[in-house]
Amino acid sequence: MPSALVARAAAVAALALLAAGCTAPTGPTPEEVTAWMDEQDAAPPPAALLGSATGRVDAGDPAPTGPPQVSLGFDTAAQLDGVRLSCQGDGSLDFDVSVTTEAAEGGTRTEVVAFPDVPCGAEARDEALDTTGVVGVGVTGYGADRAGAWHALVLGSTGA
Repeated sequence: MPSALVARAAAVAALALLAAGCTAPTGPTPEEVTAWMDEQDAAPPPAALLGSATGRVDAGDPAPTGPPQVSLGFDTAAQLDGVRLSCQGDGSLDFDVSVTTEAAEGGTRTEVVAFPDVPCGAEARDEALDTTGVVGVGVTGYGADRAGAWHALVLGSTGA
């Protein structure tokens, strides 16, 4: 009888270890996320940089419905060439880039451009946005399956 009990306990322990190996990855710690964000902010900027944005993401974050997570405004209208998007980890992330341009009679017009399934990892992804008269750019990263972060470089130039 004791050997059957030991065998049963060993089988249960083996199944528990196997199940633990099949669970979804938990993602980086908050400290690792902060370190990644700091590393992105410390990297040498490209020559044609209008600004940068960095944000945190987590599994279960809702899809964006309001204003961007991070917004940049420009005192004078800028030429927007594109964005360089990156995210932490080995999955992918969706990005919305809000581009605000000058409109008639002193107003503005905002267009949201979606960049779905941007691969995360070591390489950033450049996306072209050839737009003139830009007075603001907003960026939101979402769709994560775990905790992490994203980074965006807004590329272009001002008339100054």
